[in-house]
Amino acid sequence: MNRQIPNERFVMRGALVAPLMLAVMATGCAPQDDDETRPGAALGAAPATSPAPTVLPKAGDVDPVLRLGPKHSGDRVGVFVPRPVDEAAASSAAALDAAALTDTQWEVVGRSPVPVLLPGDAGLTSAARLSAGPHWYAASMITPDHSVYIQGSRGAYEHDQVALDAPGDALTARPYTITRIHQILTLSFERFGVSYAIDVECQRPMDDPKCVEDGYAVGLYESALVARGGVR
Repeated sequence: MNRQIPNERFVMRGALVAPLMLAVMATGCAPQDDDETRPGAALGAAPATSPAPTVLPKAGDVDPVLRLGPKHSGDRVGVFVPRPVDEAAASSAAALDAAALTDTQWEVVGRSPVPVLLPGDAGLTSAARLSAGPHWYAASMITPDHSVYIQGSRGAYEHDQVALDAPGDALTARPYTITRIHQILTLSFERFGVSYAIDVECQRPMDDPKCVEDGYAVGLYESALVARGGVR
């Protein structure tokens, strides 16, 4: 059975493992941040002013992280596939109030190929800057002391050779995974067959409980609502 690996930065639920995590296990190196795709990567940097979504490849592309080179046979290279979205589950989930977004925001929601999850906090959602691509959407919400970024992607890589041991299966069975890189907290999870990531970046990351503790990010995860019209 093929293993599907989301095109995300962290471990997801089920039989899903991020490419970066696999690269770390293979090389024994600590993960490094990608300054080109991650908002505000520098330590203590001011929050970015626009979302920085992961740009996903087209179907059939090979995995750029686990590419093993020409000396290996082709069946050892992961192939990108868009995963199906569970539209029934998305349509029955708690929905965002129609008045919570502007017409411009709803227009982007309508173009998203995946269900758009946004915080239940009206103050954050009303100021959200939204963007969407062939397999993803992203939302950027900026406040004076912190920023919240949410991404959803339906992309995955299939790897025939990837297998998880019992500890790996236990890790991916969690409802979400929390990691910190350069004091940016990321909560990753899967819902509706889509891989989501919530990033929280603080102006004072060593002092602000929103970044030092897990509670704020978990609250965003638990209160996330579906903006109807996000599946096409």
